[in-house]
Amino acid sequence: QNIVGKASGVLVGGNLCTFVPNLGSQADATKGKDLILFIEEVEEPYSRIDRMFQHLILRGTMDKIKALVVGRFDGCPTSRGYNSVFEFIDEYVKPYNIPVCYDFPAGHDESWNYPLIEGCPVTLDVAKDKVTMEFNLPK
Repeated sequence: QNIVGKASGVLVGGNLCTFVPNLGSQADATKGKDLILFIEEVEEPYSRIDRMFQHLILRGTMDKIKALVVGRFDGCPTSRGYNSVFEFIDEYVKPYNIPVCYDFPAGHDESWNYPLIEGCPVTLDVAKDKVTMEFNLPK
């Protein structure tokens, strides 16, 4: 379900319930431009995920992202006729024509959980057969 493409920007985001309420505040990490947004969630119904995406759209955050990295969405029950939460999220991101990586191994679950360096410039390359995220750390 990934959307193929390559983009560079500053990695921001995290758990939707944690960072979305900060949009527009002094703690808003999405104030910059050219962002790579990482999102994940645990045990939230689609109605709340929908509300958080609407907030991202209304605050202009979705207009500033160059790519989306969708981590684990554990315990989010399927509903509204969708087979998965990724299918649900796909409806929001398709109009933006950006690369999207689904099921990135990061989130609240106990399986593989890769560390991410928020605030770091990254290059995300979503290909048909693999996904790479390069952290462009200052030397």
